[in-house]
Amino acid sequence: MSLTLLAEEIYTEDKWPIKTPNPFETVDITMNSLTDIEAEIDSDQVDSEVINLETGGIFFKTNKRKALQIKLRNPKEKLLKNFGGLIFPVEFGNLVYIVKYEYINVGFFALKEERIAKIKKKLNTIDKWMEYTFIQTLSDYVYVKLLKKYDPNFKSNVFIYPQFFSEV
Repeated sequence: MSLTLLAEEIYTEDKWPIKTPNPFETVDITMNSLTDIEAEIDSDQVDSEVINLETGGIFFKTNKRKALQIKLRNPKEKLLKNFGGLIFPVEFGNLVYIVKYEYINVGFFALKEERIAKIKKKLNTIDKWMEYTFIQTLSDYVYVKLLKKYDPNFKSNVFIYPQFFSEV
């Protein structure tokens, strides 16, 4: 499967740099780990799948990268059909970044705060709200699992990095 994601649909982003002797190989190894994790978390409620993420634009779609997509299988709220998490490694220079996006399409030209307000308004029952927050938490869980596995200095870096990383 393939997914085209526009930057305006991303409402949270986390990235973590890891120094490795061979970044290209680390990307492949990380994707293999994501494939294993996919099998662990896929369930009746969760649809997890390694997909091709289209990163080269809407019209030409020249760039693709593999990513683990985590979303609801059968959401109770229609709005959540366009909601999910993506986790993938990116080689950049001599580093590998592990990237996590949470995305939702709730309409064009809406500010982040407006999108979140629209989500909260639509998710008016606890069951619907839990679906939304559980997918977020599951994406976080997978992301942290990868960070712990591939960053030998994770425990010390987890307190330092947030001081310097800028929010998008």
